[in-house]
Amino acid sequence: MNRAFEVRGALAVEGLHRKVKLSDLLVAAAAERARLAVLHYGRDFDRIATITGQPTEWVAPSVTVDWGRAAWRWVRHQGVDSRLATNLPLLGRTPSILCES
Repeated sequence: MNRAFEVRGALAVEGLHRKVKLSDLLVAAAAERARLAVLHYGRDFDRIATITGQPTEWVAPSVTVDWGRAAWRWVRHQGVDSRLATNLPLLGRTPSILCES
């Protein structure tokens, strides 16, 4: 967690700290510590990588996937009552995956 705040401080110097979510900083810090690349669909990880130098890779070109729709399709496929779907962590989030680099 300290590394996430350290990187956030470095981003603040460049005026970018408000553009990067804390959850993304934590994922990036965990990946950096484990020496893993981050496969992502979000600019935050590229911004973080300018500070950390860690490997990142887009899973699809920017603005090609509507994660809101993908999330709802997943909800319907799983048979989850849509009234409960607002509690699912997937909705409204940008997915990220750690992988060996």
